[in-house]
Amino acid sequence: MLNVSKSSQHAYANTETMLGDPIENIPRNLFYVTEDNYAWAMDELVQAITANNGVFRNPLSKAMFTHTDIAGILKHPLGKSLSDLQLRQLDWRKSINPKTIQRLGALAYNRPGPESDESEEQYRAINGFEFYSANLSGVEGEAINKLSVPITDSASGQSFDTTIGDTVRDAKANKICFGKAGEILEQAAEHLRK
Repeated sequence: MLNVSKSSQHAYANTETMLGDPIENIPRNLFYVTEDNYAWAMDELVQAITANNGVFRNPLSKAMFTHTDIAGILKHPLGKSLSDLQLRQLDWRKSINPKTIQRLGALAYNRPGPESDESEEQYRAINGFEFYSANLSGVEGEAINKLSVPITDSASGQSFDTTIGDTVRDAKANKICFGKAGEILEQAAEHLRK
């Protein structure tokens, strides 16, 4: 919902822009309020969505924007550039074939249980998928590394976006455990099956 009224009496979910400027200082032509009551400087919001590969997720609350918000953002003169990114996300999603999704699902089921040690078996499975994905052709290979997949952390309930490629690389580099990688890849496979 476009809201050009910046009454100082209105309480928004945030008091500052993402760059720390007071909401009152947002120029009228850049001022935008989403349905979750966050006030935005459109130039900052467009930069944040662009940095997230065109995924329309509130960068402050991490909740997905509503369809009404997305339509409003895309209609804004600064938001028009995001249409191409959103279409690219859809193309990447369509380019991942069922065999790759099946392999992702197999990785998810190969994750260790809560009491087991991380093992060579999980490392080999992740390594095997990395090798498999490196040999994928053009758009599908690009999709593995650039398609943003919505994930919800089972421990914290926090929502975030990641790519399949980042998850695999993070698991290999021990930035995340194999169990967490399996959980993320399971959600990614489920998302791609929809």
